[in-house]
Amino acid sequence: MDMCRASDRPDDAGAGAGLLQLVEEDGTPASAPRRVDDLAAEAAQTTGFRAAESPRWLWPSTADVYPALVRAGATVARVHDLELTEGLLLGSAGQWGAPRSL
Repeated sequence: MDMCRASDRPDDAGAGAGLLQLVEEDGTPASAPRRVDDLAAEAAQTTGFRAAESPRWLWPSTADVYPALVRAGATVARVHDLELTEGLLLGSAGQWGAPRSL
């Protein structure tokens, strides 16, 4: 498993709660998403445990997710930020500044 998918969507119960899912290199789920009460603490534990593997993370917005991870002592070496990716793709398609779907 090479990637961890994280979400801190506002509809998740509790402040700091979120969803965490491991996925394979090709993006297929390796497990079902599981709700965690403290996404930052869980990510810090996962990052520490798997640091040698240097997992890639996927999340909706670094601005929304990463500050809590840093406060919990977690650092992430590789991440796919969907909000930034969508902005780049819109700009490439000549639609810079267009409303985003995320």
